[in-house]
Amino acid sequence: MKEKFECIVNKYWIYLLWIASWIFVSLVDFNQITNDRHVVRASFFVVFIIVFVRYLIKEKMEYDEKLIRIFMLGSFIVRLVFVLFHNYNFSYHDLGSLAKGMETTYQDGHLGYIQYIYFNGHLPDFDPRTVWSFYHPPFYYIVASVFMKINTVFGLDMKMALENLQMLTMLFATMTIQVGYKILKEFQLSARTTCFAFLIVAFHPYFIYGGATPNNDMLSILFIFMAILFTIRWYKNSTYKEIIFLAISIGLGMMTKLSVGIVAPAVAVIFLVKFIREKAYVYYFKQFVLFGLICIPLGMFWSIRNTVLYGMPLVYVQQIGYTSTQDLRNIAVWKRLNPFDFSNYGYPGLNYDTQKDYNIWSVMFRSSMFDELWIDQTLLYEIFLGKMLVFVNGIVAIVALIMGIINDVKQKQVDCWMNRFKILLYLTIMGSYIKFCLQFPVICSVNFRYIVPVILIGAINIGMYMDSKYKNEYLVRAAEGIIVAFAGVSVFIYMFIV
Repeated sequence: MKEKFECIVNKYWIYLLWIASWIFVSLVDFNQITNDRHVVRASFFVVFIIVFVRYLIKEKMEYDEKLIRIFMLGSFIVRLVFVLFHNYNFSYHDLGSLAKGMETTYQDGHLGYIQYIYFNGHLPDFDPRTVWSFYHPPFYYIVASVFMKINTVFGLDMKMALENLQMLTMLFATMTIQVGYKILKEFQLSARTTCFAFLIVAFHPYFIYGGATPNNDMLSILFIFMAILFTIRWYKNSTYKEIIFLAISIGLGMMTKLSVGIVAPAVAVIFLVKFIREKAYVYYFKQFVLFGLICIPLGMFWSIRNTVLYGMPLVYVQQIGYTSTQDLRNIAVWKRLNPFDFSNYGYPGLNYDTQKDYNIWSVMFRSSMFDELWIDQTLLYEIFLGKMLVFVNGIVAIVALIMGIINDVKQKQVDCWMNRFKILLYLTIMGSYIKFCLQFPVICSVNFRYIVPVILIGAINIGMYMDSKYKNEYLVRAAEGIIVAFAGVSVFIYMFIV
């Protein structure tokens, strides 16, 4: 019995830790702590590290596996500390509003959508285009409303239940990072290389601030990661189990956010390659039919429902308002796409100034590190570290792109389908992103949150190069140093500054 219990703890430790943290957050309001926050944060970090390192010392596992677990714990702690000291409404991404002074009356945005389902117990029974953000597919909002119900059943008031929505998003971020690790393992990287590649994913700032934002972004990214994982596993072992999981991942992903469908072209190519190469046409045809029967109803239910009931277009995107602080329609396209425009890379955040935040690449890099959080930071060392993180992140991104190109050119294997899958996925994501930025020329449409899976692709590029026969040892060592610096600065900023 004891051995079985230890096995469960060893396998699901991070989820048990999340449950304990959820209870802890529900009992202690850290937003009331105004003094000595740094001391609280540091103490929190040190206590968890000591406890967990002692546990790892006793465990019989490889050193690299212990490192991975320490990285997972470290990223979990940073996200938890961020949640502890940030209110549920810290984000500006269509969060919406509640009726003033009333947590029990919905208005619009993500919060309004959650509360509508919470109080009414059903999907919106009106044209969703008439309320801001209600056009989104409902899966996240259903899950969030159920989670709020669970919180209130245990005696928490509505405000605390809303605060705890951050814990739900944090759970999705934790799961996404774990799935990212499993994907890296599928590429059969060496243990050392896996550790460095995983550092990029585990401590990327998006999974910190994004993991505390109560909207549908993080859950949709989790489903994209799951779709990537099950596509790879299905190609390696084409069972019904794998294709069912793949269909559910894409279907529920599109039920969360239609943009999850961005993985479809790359997945379709993998299907086609397998279908042609194996020549088991009947077997794969049956699998593809099963895939469609699961994925299409899940993924298209919301769109078809609203088209039938309210005449809403199948692929509908709510129009973004052109305010004076965001309107980029008068900025020339070549200026927006110029990768050598370094005019505002040095500012660690967004100004929401159309004369400074017009360049797609500049806004992409800066929003990837700080989203819209870098506000009123005045101390010189804070500004320096913010600039340093943007700079180091840029180097990691460029190195990942260069290493990816070298991998693509040098690959000599007859069957390097995983690399081709990765390339097609990257091109689809970036192409869709640029199209979206130009189609909706406002600053908020350029946010990094629309292309988060490129973090994983960059980590894979670096990992594949580090393990290759054609690698340059000096470049590899430099990349390792940059990755460690990136993770270290990211942790320090999100533990003690933002």
